[in-house]
Amino acid sequence: ISALAAGPHSGRWPPHQRPLGTAICRLRLLALIWLFLLLLIVILMYFAFDKISHGAAYLQIPYVLWLCFAAYLNFGTWFLNR
Repeated sequence: ISALAAGPHSGRWPPHQRPLGTAICRLRLLALIWLFLLLLIVILMYFAFDKISHGAAYLQIPYVLWLCFAAYLNFGTWFLNR
C-alpha cells in the first residue's frame, strides 16, 4: 500500500509495472518537438506575410508568444516528469 500512496514516479515501482508513465513522458516530448516545429512554421509565415502586408505579419506576434508560452509549460512538465 505504501507504493500506491507514493505514486508511480517514486522509484519503488518496477519498470514493468509503470509503462503508462514512460509512454506519457514520451508523448510529452513528442508534443514539445511538435510545438517547436509549429513555432518555426509560424515564424516563417510571419516573414512571408511581412512581404505582403505588415499588419498581417504583426497579427502573428501574439500567436508566436502563445506558442512560446505553451512550449515553456510543456518543457517544464516533460522535464519534471522524465
